[in-house]
Amino acid sequence: MDTDKWVNAFNRVVCSFFMSNDVKNRDKCTRFSKSEKTRPQGGFGMKERLINSLLVAIGGAAGSLLRYLVSIIIPIQPYYTLAVNITGSFLLGYFMIIFAIPKHKKLKLILGTGFCGGFTTMSTFSLEIYKMSFLFAMVYVATTLVLSFMFVLLGMKLAKYSIKEGAQS
Repeated sequence: MDTDKWVNAFNRVVCSFFMSNDVKNRDKCTRFSKSEKTRPQGGFGMKERLINSLLVAIGGAAGSLLRYLVSIIIPIQPYYTLAVNITGSFLLGYFMIIFAIPKHKKLKLILGTGFCGGFTTMSTFSLEIYKMSFLFAMVYVATTLVLSFMFVLLGMKLAKYSIKEGAQS
């Protein structure tokens, strides 16, 4: 059994996962082998990607917990899902503008991708639609989509206003 073949195959899988958008370093993946002479230094930024993944997981856990707490406060389906999706849309729109600056990349990951991803709930939304009568489902889908879109825009406008006001003071 040729170990280099297995190492190189594993490397191609890892590189395609971790470096699919990293054009500058993509060619380093093809040169990786067991030999230290050809192994690129720096670990492909895997430490940063692991930290980013953990930030998303922490944000997702917090968002999921808050979604569960909202379901206790508003115990009537589909209203808690609607409230969560609209609020999450607002927050995501706000976070994407506020954290658009590259130095806020970590906050964008933890709050935008993690928290809002864990807080909003497409799977529950879809299951609830399945359980509804056709007419009520269509009204619910339209209401959710329109209000979610409006609240994304509202969050973005509020964020832009906050930035403008902060710059003036």
